[in-house]
Amino acid sequence: MTCTWSPEHYREILESARAEGYPIVKVSEVGTALPEGPFFLVRHDIDISMEAAHAMALLEADMGITTCYYVRLHSPFYNALAPDHAARIREIADMGHEVGLHYEPGYYESMGQQVAEGIASDIHTLETLLGGKTLSVSQHEPSIGPVVKILPEGYPCAYQRHLVLDTKYFGDSGFRWREGCICEKLGEIEQIHTLIHPANWMRDAVPWEEVLRRHAKTAAERIHRLMEEHIVSQRAYLARRDEIDAARRARYDS
Repeated sequence: MTCTWSPEHYREILESARAEGYPIVKVSEVGTALPEGPFFLVRHDIDISMEAAHAMALLEADMGITTCYYVRLHSPFYNALAPDHAARIREIADMGHEVGLHYEPGYYESMGQQVAEGIASDIHTLETLLGGKTLSVSQHEPSIGPVVKILPEGYPCAYQRHLVLDTKYFGDSGFRWREGCICEKLGEIEQIHTLIHPANWMRDAVPWEEVLRRHAKTAAERIHRLMEEHIVSQRAYLARRDEIDAARRARYDS
């Protein structure tokens, strides 16, 4: 197979893993100890694009595969609590994927907050959004952040020692594998943990700078659409403002 940053190649990777007999596992399933035998742990940190994450989740679901998706609550690129993005997150969970917090130590520290407290607070927020308990977490930018050793009980982290040092770990951060594409490892290594950023893969195979610019264009188009909807709403409000104001005053007396 030809290695490209594309949804087609990602599908090939999953097909190859299945053909090689790897069970595709979730962080919650291997978070406390490594099992015997082969496994392929696939996780997705949603760093910049909720649209790409949702598209990847659909691709996997179409193949009958479920993996892990980790959501940032303080990303400058998307708003997990906005109605449309919150709906996408719930849809990903409804497909059977494991959705958890992509916690951000740098954000907590910048706000003068203890990292452990920030993680616990954000888990609560995400679970409120999802309407149920999450099962695992993943750290954002671990290479430049602290090794977080105190986590809320019952939430194993994807960056625990046994999942990144005792297991062969391969990440696609920066559109660059450190040791070659993950497709080359399947069938050669028994237990594999891989990080796949949806934003890297769910576009045409073009230079990585252009991929990111296209994500920026999609984000801008979303804001433009929302603003146009707001303009329509404002016009409707202004046309009925006297009526709306009168109804509001009446509610104080009811």
